[in-house]
Amino acid sequence: MKTTQNTVTADVALKALEAAAVEWEQRATSLRAAIESARGQLKLAGRGYHGGAADTPRGAVRKSPTGKGAAAVTVEILKEWGRPARVGDIMPELAKRGVHVGGKRPAQTLASTLLKYPGLRRVSRGLFVVK
Repeated sequence: MKTTQNTVTADVALKALEAAAVEWEQRATSLRAAIESARGQLKLAGRGYHGGAADTPRGAVRKSPTGKGAAAVTVEILKEWGRPARVGDIMPELAKRGVHVGGKRPAQTLASTLLKYPGLRRVSRGLFVVK
């Protein structure tokens, strides 16, 4: 009689474990779907997975709506102004023109970009002029 009772108890325990496994698998599937949904919403919101833009790497300089990069637009700005300008003066003008400069420190990102641009020359720290 004891072996029958042990067998019944073992069968009940196995069925309970199998039911629990099915329940956990359903929860896991539900959580995976929720994560994918959240990723899609973040991408649509334009924030990406790291808080930056969805389609550009962190610290990247996105092109303006006209298709020009920040350095090319900066050359236009400096030509219009006719004088050297500091990065801090250029940043608001780029924002007015719809050019986004990314990164944790956008002014430093822009300065680094301008240093590499062939149409500009650095006069002093943070001060640039058209060649």
